[in-house]
Formats: sequence, C-alpha cells, structure tokens
Amino acid sequence: MGTFDESADVTSDPTRIRALAHPIRLSLLEYLGSVDSATATQCAEAIGESVASCSFHLRTLAKHKYIERAESHDSKSRPWQVVSRNRSQTFDPTDRESLPAISALGTAVVHQTSARIEAFLQAAPSLPQDAIERSILATTATWLTEDEHKELIEGFFAQLEKFRGRNADPSLRPEGAVRNTIFLASTPELANYLPSGTTIPGPNANAEPTEAAAPPKETS
Repeated sequence: MGTFDESADVTSDPTRIRALAHPIRLSLLEYLGSVDSATATQCAEAIGESVASCSFHLRTLAKHKYIERAESHDSKSRPWQVVSRNRSQTFDPTDRESLPAISALGTAVVHQTSARIEAFLQAAPSLPQDAIERSILATTATWLTEDEHKELIEGFFAQLEKFRGRNADPSLRPEGAVRNTIFLASTPELANYLPSGTTIPGPNANAEPTEAAAPPKETS
C-alpha cells in the first residue's frame, strides 16, 4: 500500500502498520498532511472528533513515529506535524504477522474511502456543476502480466509526481485548483486462485468489464 516514492516512510513492521488501521488516526494523518502543523484542538475541529480522543490518537501516531512535535509559535500551544507526507507499507513474506496487518489497514482505508464516496454521491444533487465534472467513478478489468501490472501502477504514481508538494505548499496550487481525493485499488480476481466452481462473494466473476463515469450531473 502507498506510493513508490523513494523518499517515503517505508515500513514492513506489522506493529507500525496496525497502528494506522483506525479511522481517526487515518483522518488525523490526512489532515496533518494537508497543513504545516496543528494542535490537538485544531485537529479535533478539522475531523469532527473530541479533543481528548484526538490527543490519544495523536500520541499513538507519535509513538509509532508517524508524527512529531512541531515548533510552537507561543508558549501554550503544542502542535504536531507529520514526519513524512509520503508513506508506504510493504508486505514481508518472512513475517507471519505482515499480511494480517496489511489487510487490517487496507480494510480500514477501504471503509473510510467508501464512506467518503457515499457522502459525495448523496450530496451530488446539491453540488455545483464543476464539482460533478471534477469527479469520476470507474471500474474495468483486463488481463495483465506481473510486469505489466507493475508498469501500470508505476505510471499512475508518475503522473501524480506532477502535483508533488501542493498539499504542503499553497503557493504551488494554480488558480482554480481544489483538493481531490484519489483512491487506487487493483487486485487479481479471486477466480484466478480458487478451484473451478467455487462460489465467490460479490459481483459475478464472469461478468463483462464495465465502466462508470462521473455521477449524474444534477445541479441545484
């Protein structure tokens, strides 16, 4: 999970990875990654949680070296900042705890992202047209070798490199830019690995590939 950025905080430590598998911690990291620094109170206001809850989860993130204390501009505030804005979690086949930790984090990310997308879709009818035109939901399937799949993913992250630094530095954002959340998932279908005739939960594994574009362009 994560990017191929060589400067990223890369870890295969199951304990560190599991520390991220919590919706509040994911929200805190996302928010702190979008600002220079923030106090627990500011974090609480930003993500809609209590200050006490945020303080606890911030300390947990600090314990696992995802965030650290930032320079304070006064004697009272105690802000936090991310250690790295780019994080990558890798699977270690020699550690039996590695895959369960990766799976736990992946599940938390998928649930959080699903809730975000559902909230956007529910709000879509009342959003301006440009918000709808900036969004897309798409799914497709194709046959790829391992090398082709790697090339596809690396190409995706190479495109994102064009926009590096914009979260941290507002001066890099061109006029008209808004913050977009991009979610990438690519997995081989279970049918590739299960015995023929095995019942697979979810959509029909033999269905034709489909693509869905942006949500209906309804405006208020």
